[in-house]
Amino acid sequence: MDNESFLHVATKDAIKKVVRTDPLVLAQERLATVFNLRKFTNELNCQELALKVVSLLKQGIPLVGLQAAPNGYREQLVPASITEDELLQSAAWRRKSLMCQSKRFKPEEEAALLETTAEEVAKGFLEGPYSEQEISVLLETEDWSLSPRFVLFQGTGGKIRVIDDAKKSSVNAAYSSTVKLQLQDVDYAANMVLFLMSESAAAGISGDEWMGKTFDLSKAYKQLAILPAHQRHAVVGFPVSGTWRFYRSISLPFGCTGSVYGFVRVSQAIWYIVTRLLSAVSSHYFDDFPTLERAPGCRVLSLAFSAVLDMLGWGHAKEGDKALNFAGAFDLLGVNFNLALTPKGILQVTNKTTRIEKLCALLDK
Repeated sequence: MDNESFLHVATKDAIKKVVRTDPLVLAQERLATVFNLRKFTNELNCQELALKVVSLLKQGIPLVGLQAAPNGYREQLVPASITEDELLQSAAWRRKSLMCQSKRFKPEEEAALLETTAEEVAKGFLEGPYSEQEISVLLETEDWSLSPRFVLFQGTGGKIRVIDDAKKSSVNAAYSSTVKLQLQDVDYAANMVLFLMSESAAAGISGDEWMGKTFDLSKAYKQLAILPAHQRHAVVGFPVSGTWRFYRSISLPFGCTGSVYGFVRVSQAIWYIVTRLLSAVSSHYFDDFPTLERAPGCRVLSLAFSAVLDMLGWGHAKEGDKALNFAGAFDLLGVNFNLALTPKGILQVTNKTTRIEKLCALLDK
C-alpha cells in the first residue's frame, strides 16, 4: 500500500511546510499561534474540519442508541442488538443476576479496586460509594444498569487497569456504531516518517536532523463527561467482603463502546488543531500523539504543543517516562522508531526495550 493511502491532507500539508520553512521562522509562527490561539482557531475552515465535536464536549458522550454519522468518516453500521427501552426494562433483573454471580476478589485485587476507585471519586470522575437503594433514589429510577468493575495487573510492574464491564450490563449491546474508526496506527506513523524523509530528501535536508517524541494525554477518557441522560447506564460497582458498593460515573467508563467512539472523535479534533495551527508533523492513536520535528525546532514545538493542550483544557504528561524529550529514537504505540538510518531511506521499527526484556526473561525460564 502506498504512502498516499495512509496520509491525511492535514498531515501532508504540515510535512511540506515543516520541510520548506526555516526552523527559526517556523518557531516564531508557532509562538505567535499560541499567543493568538483563539483568533487562529476561529480561522479554521469548519467545513474542512467537519468533526463537529463541540456538542460532544458540551453535552456529553452518549453510551447507547444510534448517533448520526459524522462527516469525514467512512460509514459502517453495526446495529445494536437491543433498544434502549429494552435495556431499561431488563436493567433491574439483570443487575440482580450479576450481583448473585459475582466472584470474590483476591486480596490484592480488592485493595487495588478500592484504591483506584477512591482516587476517581476524589478527582470527581465518580460519585459514591452508594447502596443499591441510594443509587435508585439518586437516579430517580430502579431501572439502572450495573457494569461490574474488575481489575487487571499489566506488565512486570503490575500497572493497575480498571475495567467497567459494559458487556455484562448489556449497555454495549444497546449502542449502534455508524462509522468505521480511522485509527492512525503504527503503519500510519511509519508511512508518515517515510513520506517526511522523501520530502526532506527532495528539499536537500539531512535526515539526521529529525527527532521524535510522543505526547500523551493523562487519564484521557476521564476528561470527557457522559451525556447526563445516560448516567443511568453508567453505574459501576463491585463487592467488598460480600457487600456491593455502587458508584455513578460522571466521566467516561473504560469498557463502554460509546466511550471509544466518542473519545476517538475528540482525539482526532485535537490532532487536527495541533496539525493545522502548529504545522506539527503528528499522528494520533487514542490518547497518544507521535510527533516529528527538525532538531532546531524541537524545544519550541514541545512547548507550543503543551501550551495548546493546556489552553484546550486537556491534562497531559509533563514529566516522567511519558513526557520524554524529542530524540533520535522514541517509543510509540508499543514499538520503538529509530530515525538514525532515515537518510538512507530506512526506518528501524523494533519492540520497546521493556518488551524485549520481558521476552528475554520469558525465554530464560
